[in-house]
Amino acid sequence: METNYNAVRKEITERLTRSWNFTETQLSDLSLFHLVNLLTLLAGSFGYLGQFAPTIFALREVLGEDHVFDKPSELRAKQTVDAVANVPVVH
Repeated sequence: METNYNAVRKEITERLTRSWNFTETQLSDLSLFHLVNLLTLLAGSFGYLGQFAPTIFALREVLGEDHVFDKPSELRAKQTVDAVANVPVVH
């Protein structure tokens, strides 16, 4: 799942940096939801991206709710909490 998330994120980020002069830094901590919003705002009228709602729905189905709406920093924080919670306690 993480590979799909990274591939989708990379593709959207590349298109925004190449076509609209965003920097990697500007886009680095935006959620996929925010990145798709930017694409729809900037290119939606050119038929570049499908309708917004079906696109978000498909991303939610494929990647999961957290991967679409959470920022990368929030995902990392959740992974850290999960890793700590899964550490076995030895008595």
